[in-house]
Amino acid sequence: MFGGKFIEKFVSILDQVEFPSKFRNDLKEANKEVIIYCPYVEPGSFGYKALINGLKKAAKRNVDVKIVVREDIDRKKVEELINSGIKIYGRKTHVKAAIIDNKTIYIGSLNMLSSWMTEDVMIRISGTKGKKILEKLSKKLFETIKPPSEEERIT
Repeated sequence: MFGGKFIEKFVSILDQVEFPSKFRNDLKEANKEVIIYCPYVEPGSFGYKALINGLKKAAKRNVDVKIVVREDIDRKKVEELINSGIKIYGRKTHVKAAIIDNKTIYIGSLNMLSSWMTEDVMIRISGTKGKKILEKLSKKLFETIKPPSEEERIT
């Protein structure tokens, strides 16, 4: 039922070279909400530099951008994000994922706002053909990984 061509229409496996441009394009299309689970934030890193402008632009367009980081993160590392209108939440986490408008899901091993290793990958799931699967995945993801709460917010 879910073979070859069907899967290829809405599932991509992206390496650290392919990921940034695809994610930036998805950020440009975001209308409502972006939730990123990224335990580590390193402002001088390749990942941070590759995505910071897209995140800031989304926040300026009134997209609700939320990033869940480790609860013990140095506040200085997220200062630029907070000052750009991006909401930061701290908790015990090691999840690397993103959900954009409940239409596109990324999940994998890549710390999006930190350094990337040569074998990091992100699986991107999107597209109208996979809408039912996306809804089920998003629901299951939020059963396993809870959405950020105001009690966790770092201000």
